[in-house]
Amino acid sequence: MPADHQMSDEPAEAKRIIVTLTSRFERRWLPVIAAALPRWVTPDILTMTGVAASLLIGLCYWLSGRNRDWLWAVNLLLVVHWLGDSLDGTLARVRKIERPRYGFFVDHAADAVAALAVCLGLGFSPLMDVRIALGLLLSYYLMMILVLMLAYALREFKISYGRFGPTELRLLLIAANIALWVQMTWFSADRLITVLDVPIRLMDLLGMGAGLGLAGTFVGAFLSGRRRLARLEPPAPRHR
Repeated sequence: MPADHQMSDEPAEAKRIIVTLTSRFERRWLPVIAAALPRWVTPDILTMTGVAASLLIGLCYWLSGRNRDWLWAVNLLLVVHWLGDSLDGTLARVRKIERPRYGFFVDHAADAVAALAVCLGLGFSPLMDVRIALGLLLSYYLMMILVLMLAYALREFKISYGRFGPTELRLLLIAANIALWVQMTWFSADRLITVLDVPIRLMDLLGMGAGLGLAGTFVGAFLSGRRRLARLEPPAPRHR
């Protein structure tokens, strides 16, 4: 792997749009962290660190069915994944070694692998029904595909909706892991929540909520993008 692969988070000529609860913090501190990294740390190393962290997250979720303390390892790895995923493009920009098309391709391939690893890890653990995990994965992939299509069609790379983005998703997972650990420690490992007389695990509820939220965002973003494109490219007038 070359030492100076140049990374970026958006396709060529696409405007990057991210407005989230944590974006101000990230805009201020990620460049500071990137500037402090030693020269041997490259964008490629950070990307691969994020990919490795996502694979380990899936493994630790699976292991948490045997020992709930693996959930703390998941939380630590979520922080590592945030650093790898957020700093690769930032480091390239700080060092002025961007390569937008390459970075766009590699970064989103890494995101696809991360989503697969986390959802399968949850689905094959006792924490979440595998059908819910696969539904969540499908909703995420649909949203990912739509974002990429809008980046091509509108030259806008929007990675946040409703002030919610990848960092907020990681924070939600960390909070859920802590709540789940408390539930498994203070109550019982297989304690379930009952909704309409149907027993559902905590992670099942969160997975369904996240999946439905992503699906709803997909529909809203699709309709909004379709309206904008219809204004930019109105239909040809009918000839009588």
